[in-house]
Amino acid sequence: MKIKDSTHVIVKFRHPARQSLLVSLIVLVIGVSGWFLYEYGRSRSGFDSAEAKRERNVLQSRINEMDQQIARLIQQNEILVQGKEIDRHAYAEVDRSLAGLQSENMELKEEVAFYRGIVGSAEEARGLQIRNFKVIHNELAQSYRYRLILTQFVRSNRFISGHVSLAVAGVHKGMEKLLTQEEFVKQTTDDMKYRFKYFQELQGEIVFPEGFVPLKITLSIIPLDTSRKPIEKTFNWSEVIT
Repeated sequence: MKIKDSTHVIVKFRHPARQSLLVSLIVLVIGVSGWFLYEYGRSRSGFDSAEAKRERNVLQSRINEMDQQIARLIQQNEILVQGKEIDRHAYAEVDRSLAGLQSENMELKEEVAFYRGIVGSAEEARGLQIRNFKVIHNELAQSYRYRLILTQFVRSNRFISGHVSLAVAGVHKGMEKLLTQEEFVKQTTDDMKYRFKYFQELQGEIVFPEGFVPLKITLSIIPLDTSRKPIEKTFNWSEVIT
């Protein structure tokens, strides 16, 4: 007995539009999933896109402000440059004058304070006095300037006169040494003389031998009138040096 071959045919209908839609959906799903995975990975690593955008906007705003400021400054600079060459010498002269006035003003203030102290002490001491003695270091090694103020507060208006003598004790090459005035004072004898009614300032230059270390300085005030007693006072070098 023979079995007849089947003659049934299966017919399948394909819809191209539906197939394209399906492919698009698959691609979209994959893309969205990838984006979410990417954002998730960045957030896990500490990156916040929203925060980054805010920071970027803030920075861009700041950049815009700075650009505007730079533009204004450039414009102002161009205006200044136009007049700078004309005024340059005038500005320099004004600066020099100002610096000179400030220095002079400071010196005057120091002088006023100093002399106010002299006047204020009129009732404290009578007769010839060493009111102030200071030594100032010059720029050169072993070179100094001294400043001595002598005062006299008496009822009479007579002048007092005489001369000043200096001596310095120190160490030179490991040995004690006493320097006389002629060995370190760069003035003549006449420069060391005084004559005044109320007060007088004496100034001079001191230059020590190389390697000499001063320890004490002695001032001798010797009146021309032999009836007056000389004044002698010794200072530690550290007390008078400024």
